[in-house]
Amino acid sequence: MLVLHPLTAGQRTIYQDLFARVLAPGDGIQMLSTNDLLEALASEDRADRVIGVAVDGASELVMMYRGNLDTVMVPFAWFRSPHASTRPDFSDFEPVDHGIGVRFGEYEAAVDAILYEFDPAYRRRVKNAEVGRDDSVGGSVRRLRNLRGLKQSDFPGISVKEIGRIERGEVKAPHRATLDRIAQTFGVTVEALRTY
Repeated sequence: MLVLHPLTAGQRTIYQDLFARVLAPGDGIQMLSTNDLLEALASEDRADRVIGVAVDGASELVMMYRGNLDTVMVPFAWFRSPHASTRPDFSDFEPVDHGIGVRFGEYEAAVDAILYEFDPAYRRRVKNAEVGRDDSVGGSVRRLRNLRGLKQSDFPGISVKEIGRIERGEVKAPHRATLDRIAQTFGVTVEALRTY
C-alpha cells in the first residue's frame, strides 16, 4: 500500500497487518514529490524507478522502494567509488528525476546502474532487450569492468593482453582458473559473471 501522507504509529500498525507492504513518507523515508510520483507510477517502467529512499546509518545500507513497492538494499560502499569526484552524504538523500536517480548530498546515482548491479532479473531483462548486443563471456567481463570502474590492469595474475583478448572475443572459452580470478576480482561467482 502506498500512502501519500505520514502515518501515525497506530495507522502504520493497522496497515502493516492488512497489507504485505506499506510505504509512506516519514520515519526516515524520503519520497518523490507528488507530481514526480504520479509520473513514475503511471510509467510502463515503474518497477525500474525509485519512489522512496531510506538510509540506515548503523548498518550502512540504503533501502530503495521501487514503483512496484519491491525493495532494493544497497550498501554504502557501492556509492563510494574511488573514481567519483563527489562523496555521498547519506544524511541528505532523496529520489530524484521522476525516480530514475537518487541523490545523496551533491552525489547522484542512476537507478538503472543500481538495479543492473543488484537485481539479476533486471540485468537479464536489459541484456535480452538489447538486440545485437555482445552476449559472450568477454562482453560480460567488459560490461562489468566498466560498471565497476576498473582498468584491464586491475586483475591480479592476468595480463592486460589476456583481459583484452577475452573482452574482444578472441578467447571463446577462457580457462576456468582465469574465470575464477576475474570473478574474484569483481566479487561475484563465475555463474553470476555471465549475467552481466
